[in-house]
Amino acid sequence: MSIRPSFSLALALLLCAALSVAQDRPWIFRGKSLPGPTPKVSAVAGGVVVYDKGAMRSIDHGATLDTISGLRGEFCDFVDFMGGITFCVTYDAASRMAWAHFSQGGNSWSTVDSMANVARPTSLVAGATEWFMATENGSTIYRVGDVTSTIKGPSSDPLRQLLLVGTTLVANVAGKQISYTSDLGQSWKTIAAPGIGVLHAVNGSLYASSTLGVKKIDLEQGTIADVGIWNSKSGNVPATLDLDSYLGKLHTIAADSAYQMYRLDPTDNTWTPLAYPLPCRKAAEGPSLMAIEAGWVIAAISVTDGKADTSGIYAYDLNDFTSVSDISHGAVRFEALLLDRDAEIDLGGDVTSCCIADVSGRTVASAPVLPNGRVQVLASCLPVGAYTVIAQKRSAIVIRSILVR
Repeated sequence: MSIRPSFSLALALLLCAALSVAQDRPWIFRGKSLPGPTPKVSAVAGGVVVYDKGAMRSIDHGATLDTISGLRGEFCDFVDFMGGITFCVTYDAASRMAWAHFSQGGNSWSTVDSMANVARPTSLVAGATEWFMATENGSTIYRVGDVTSTIKGPSSDPLRQLLLVGTTLVANVAGKQISYTSDLGQSWKTIAAPGIGVLHAVNGSLYASSTLGVKKIDLEQGTIADVGIWNSKSGNVPATLDLDSYLGKLHTIAADSAYQMYRLDPTDNTWTPLAYPLPCRKAAEGPSLMAIEAGWVIAAISVTDGKADTSGIYAYDLNDFTSVSDISHGAVRFEALLLDRDAEIDLGGDVTSCCIADVSGRTVASAPVLPNGRVQVLASCLPVGAYTVIAQKRSAIVIRSILVR
C-alpha cells in the first residue's frame, strides 16, 4: 500500500472540493429498481414504501425491498391508521375505479372497499377514527369510516395533498393555494400560495416546500412567511422538492445546482447542507421524493437530466455522525488515502461488512473483511478516481475517503 501526502495537487483539490460540498457523507445507493417513472416515498407500515405503478416495502431502510403484490391498479397513496393498521388506495384510470386496501403490519394486504367513477386519488390523511381521500377533482373529498361518504371540497382544481393539523383539514389546491376547513367542508378558508409544495406539520406549526425555499403557514392569521437563511452553493434561495422532520428538525431536498439535502439549524435559523448531493440535476417530479423513517432518509429519484444509471433508491443515516474526514483508529491523518495497488485498510476492527461507493453514492464494489479485521480494497479493479469506503460496525458506520490512481 502506498500512502503519500505529496500526490497531484490538482487531484487533491478536486477531492477536497467534492468532499466539502455538503456536510459529511455520501448517500448509500440501495439499488436501481423503481416501481414506476415517478416514484413516491412514504414512511408507513412499520418501514418505508416506494410506490408508483407498483409498490415496494422495506423494513431495513431500503437495503431490501419486498414487492407488494396481488392488488389491482396503480398505487396512489398510503396512510397509517390506528391500531397498527395501514391503508392504501389503488386506481385504474380506464375504468375510473379506486380500491381501498388495508394491512395489519404491512406484510399482507386485503381489499376492503371500492369506489366507482372517481377521479384519480392523490392523497390520504388519517384522523382518529376515519380517514380522508383527495382526488384530482377537488370539489369532493371522500370520508372513510364505518361507511364511506363525501364532504364538499374547496375547489374543482386537483388537490395535491391533504393534511390534518389538529382538527383542521388542510389542502394544497393545485400548487397555488392553501385551503382549510374546521367543520368538515361546510366552509373553507383560503390563502393564496403560488408555487406551494409538500405540506408538513411539526411542533404544532405548518410548513411547506415551495418554488422559493420553505414557507411557514399561519392558519389563524392567514399568512405565509419565509423560513431560514439559505447556505446554498449558488447563493440563491432554491426551490425545495419535499419536506420532512426528524427529532423536531426540518429536513428538505432542494434543487440548487444539484439535488441537495438541507437541515434547518434552529440555533441560527440557517439551512445547512447535509450529505453529498444526490447524483442528478433534475428528476421526475412527484408528490414525495423522500421520507424519514427511524432516523434514515430514504429518497427515490428517476433521473430526467443527468446520468440515467443513477436513478434508484438512496439512503442516508441521520444518526451516524461520522464523516469522510474522521480518522479511524491507527490511521494516519492525510487529506486523502492514495492507493495505487490493492491494499488493506485498518478501520479499527469490529467491521461486519464493507463496500466502496463512488462520488455519486453508488456502490461500485464490495470490500472483503479479512480475518485480521482489516478491510481489503482491490484498487486494481477500480477506475482512477475518488471513492469512499463505507464500513458497517456493530454500533456505527465508519467512512474513509480514498483516491485510486
